[in-house]
Amino acid sequence: MAAAAAFAQEGFNRPSLARIASTAGVTRGAVYVHFRGKRDLFNAVGDLMDWPLLSEQKLPTAAGEERPLVELRRTVQALMGDIQENAAKRCVLDIVLHKIEWTEENAELLDSLNRTNDGVTRRIGRLLSDAVRRGDLCLPISTEEASVTLQAALLGVVSSYLRSSTTEALVSRGNWLVNSLLARHES
Repeated sequence: MAAAAAFAQEGFNRPSLARIASTAGVTRGAVYVHFRGKRDLFNAVGDLMDWPLLSEQKLPTAAGEERPLVELRRTVQALMGDIQENAAKRCVLDIVLHKIEWTEENAELLDSLNRTNDGVTRRIGRLLSDAVRRGDLCLPISTEEASVTLQAALLGVVSSYLRSSTTEALVSRGNWLVNSLLARHES
């Protein structure tokens, strides 16, 4: 899609709708038939992706008696694998994490991103709380602090991965992160 390519190359604020339309081989008016503006067009680019693991309601749940830390590790592996294997998702994430100037124009997008991050953080927090209640984990900080820390660290790993040209697997990085943060606190 021409819009995704323009946003990936120039960020959100720089490309005009006229330039995006021209790149796509359509008129600016044709773009306005489908979208109210650049923000709606960018949201449509993001909506083309299936983001099941970024929605709190769609995160995998434990099957049967699976332990919360096993579920947490499986969820992180699935999320990282999904990003690693899908070039379109990597493109959109790169735009959102590295190429947008957050302004009033895209405040709605930022709010949506923050809600998604908060949902994932709550999901991580519930898994950590379940692990503490089961006696599988003894944290030196609150589960809320631990979940915010883990969410931020995972986002940092994804951001670093997107900026690098490494061939190292994102799944491996995610596993290493979870293991390094939790292993010494597991019972």
